[in-house]
Formats: sequence, structure tokens, C-alpha cells
Amino acid sequence: METRGVITIENRTVVMPDAEVWMTIGELANLFYVRGVSVEAAIRRLEKDGIMGGESCRRIRLGEKCYTEVYGMETVIALSFRFDTGQAALFRKWIARTAARSGKEPTVMFLHYPHGTYC
Repeated sequence: METRGVITIENRTVVMPDAEVWMTIGELANLFYVRGVSVEAAIRRLEKDGIMGGESCRRIRLGEKCYTEVYGMETVIALSFRFDTGQAALFRKWIARTAARSGKEPTVMFLHYPHGTYC
């Protein structure tokens, strides 16, 4: 199994993993402090609205005959705007600060428009 990163919030601080972000529905529910069924419903709405692309979801192997779907950073960001919880607000603020900071290392963020245009 490949290494995947899981975002957490500890002491009101967003902790980003070193590995590429791929999170299960349960991990997303824990991140935003919502129920798993709420995450599933929000993901279905994102898919219906054309916000989520095919590359934002993957299937990984957990065991010999057990698989689960994991969702990438694009989905995590989109979901943060679908929930009205303190954790979702902290994550949105973190995204805004990360995107706007003017440090030595540039931050590259690709935003996908449903019709195929990138900003």
C-alpha cells in the first residue's frame, strides 16, 4: 500500500502531512467534525455540481479483499466550504493564509473550473 497523508487539526492548528493527501470518508468526517453520512452527501453534491473531477477520488487496497475510496486535496478544500463547523472554518482560514502568504517558497495552487479551465 502506498503512503498517503491525512490532514488533522490539533490545538486549533491545521497539521499537513508530508505525503500526498488522500483521505477516507471517516477521516474527512473527523477533520471537519461532521458525520460520515454528511461527508458522503456533500461528495455526491460536489459530483453532481461538476466540482469534483475523476482524479480527486481513488480506490486503495486495505487488505487482501478489502478496498476503500480515498479523496484528494481538491475534495478536501471543496468540502471545507460545504460544512459550517469550527474545524471547517479553521481549515478555510488556513487555506486562505497559505494561498496568500508571501514567503520565500512560492505556494502553487491549481483551482479547477468544472469546464476544464485552470486558474
